[in-house]
Amino acid sequence: MKDKISTLFVGVDTHKETHTLVGTNIICESLCELTFKNDMNGFAEAFQCITETARKNKFTPLIGLEDCGGNGLPFARFLSAKTLPVKTVNPVLVKRDRQYDTHPEKSDPRDALGVAKVLTQRADRLPYFTLTENTEFARDMAILVKDREYFVCEQTKLKNKLHWALQRLWGIAYKNVYQKNIFGKRALRFWDKYPAAADFKKTTKPLKAKPDWIVSSSYSLLPPVSDIDRQHVRRIIFSLRIIAKQLEEIEEQVDSLIQEQAPYLQSIPGCGIINSASLIAYVKDINRFPSEKQLAQFAGIAPRKYESGKTKRNTRSSRGHSALRRTFKSIALAQIGRRGSQQAKAYYRKKLKEGKSKKQSLKCLMRQNVKIIFSIMKEQRPYY
Repeated sequence: MKDKISTLFVGVDTHKETHTLVGTNIICESLCELTFKNDMNGFAEAFQCITETARKNKFTPLIGLEDCGGNGLPFARFLSAKTLPVKTVNPVLVKRDRQYDTHPEKSDPRDALGVAKVLTQRADRLPYFTLTENTEFARDMAILVKDREYFVCEQTKLKNKLHWALQRLWGIAYKNVYQKNIFGKRALRFWDKYPAAADFKKTTKPLKAKPDWIVSSSYSLLPPVSDIDRQHVRRIIFSLRIIAKQLEEIEEQVDSLIQEQAPYLQSIPGCGIINSASLIAYVKDINRFPSEKQLAQFAGIAPRKYESGKTKRNTRSSRGHSALRRTFKSIALAQIGRRGSQQAKAYYRKKLKEGKSKKQSLKCLMRQNVKIIFSIMKEQRPYY
């Protein structure tokens, strides 16, 4: 409490063009307010305002940023280089505090004041913004992971469009031409050369043996095709090839980075290149979690306590980092798959015998993996 009395709590509301800061004492009396540009000149102006206010009141500054990853990242880096302590404030906490105001208007100074209020109440529980080798590595990995997610999403859209186009130009029988993978390299070369069944029937040098139904059918019975249809199919195939090349390059970069800096992650059963990259990108610096319980809570895997009178039970948590939770789920599903881990399968079957559902048993396995992954990332050692 004595330290808080002599602390200048600075809340910063970040935006693309400008930032707004408000400095307060422990009882949230405004001591300074400034709107500055999101550039180096603006950062220097804000730093001067904070240091002068702290010196005048004989306070030690503590800065809270609502966004340390997007628009506020350059300012957070600037303050960290100036050795000022910076804490990350969740926007949910600021919004929740504003809802209880008598007049909950929204403005930049009010939002900055809300960040400062949260800082006064939760200064000891909010995480520090730190720049370490782990966070820099995680930032690069997050870029690659997000790029891959974007290209996979676009690839899925194009595949659905190609399904629709081939069904229109070939009929439902197009699935029987390449039964295993209609999007493989050979299959795409085939669709590029023969966008429609009529084109395949016309050729005298087919890339693949003609099915009986094409040989026996007349041109009038086959689906009609125009030059626009052919160009449409070929444009989709061209885009699919470009995306496949981009995905291959991203996965090569991810693999080389993991082999160089975190090869121990791939020793975990079910944790391949993509899951390893996702763990690094979403966990960031494992040292910011005091124990595996905090990591489980951050991922939304740990159960929530519900106690009221004699009622005491654990409920499912719907909060947490959803992308990290999906990564743990992907690892657990791979472990109980056909080529999975025998230990994980035995643990999963044990939970099923205890009367838990498949979903609950999978959640228990995810929780066990949190313990293992936390220990491995903390000690930087292989699983075996």
